[in-house]
Amino acid sequence: PCLLNGVSGTGKSVIMNAALFDSVDDLNLQIIGLQFSAQTSSARTQESLEAKLKVKRKNLLGAPQGKTVVVFVDDLNMPAVEQFGAQPPIELLRQMLGMGGFYDRKQLFWKDVKDVTLTAACGPPEGGRSPTTPRMVRFFHLMFIPELTEETLRKIY
Repeated sequence: PCLLNGVSGTGKSVIMNAALFDSVDDLNLQIIGLQFSAQTSSARTQESLEAKLKVKRKNLLGAPQGKTVVVFVDDLNMPAVEQFGAQPPIELLRQMLGMGGFYDRKQLFWKDVKDVTLTAACGPPEGGRSPTTPRMVRFFHLMFIPELTEETLRKIY
């Protein structure tokens, strides 16, 4: 898993989307995009994932045959911090990465998630963004996207 970090406007999402979509055919990828906001809930995150993953058995979700699912989470550190200091959508993803799945919310049985990897982008903790916990960051290769210089911006625009 890879986490891109940098200030707003550095092109984190564009870089990740370009890299993923350029590799779809070569690597047999299925891409699932999630956009986090301050109102994102863990229930909605889980619903989105379950709706886009293939049900292989009652307790097994994953990629279609011969493919790998890549989940790209934009603005990973945007969900609101709850009263105990956690960000529930991030904790759900952490559980999926660390334990290989999550619980069914209605019938309370464990669902394994296979052939799924996570990539994400986040900005620094400011303006509504919270710090990403070390418990989550430990799963990622962290890449910092530097802010563009004025000279570079002039060449682009």
